[in-house]
Amino acid sequence: MQPQFQGQAATMPEERSENRYGELYGLINDAAEGNPDVSRFLNFFQTSSTDFWKGALIGAGLTLLLTNDTIKGAIAGGVSGLLGVFEKSAEEREAEEDRKAEEQAAKEK
Repeated sequence: MQPQFQGQAATMPEERSENRYGELYGLINDAAEGNPDVSRFLNFFQTSSTDFWKGALIGAGLTLLLTNDTIKGAIAGGVSGLLGVFEKSAEEREAEEDRKAEEQAAKEK
């Protein structure tokens, strides 16, 4: 619990604004243990900058994407499809080089 930060204005010192994730974790942990402090929650939401919320939403979105089996399968399929395109291109190039080598060998005979 950090009562020294309650009621603080929306502008925070630089070192304080860097620990917003830790503060949110503490609030959620306290609530999970049965000790929710509504005033601390309200203060947290009122003093959080938009950058914090952007980062929190991006992190939550990435977590959802990377832990969902359907999405992971789609990403893996897309990546393997791209690699397959590159592999086919390499095979086609190799076949072209083989044809050129055979033509060159035929000319030399």
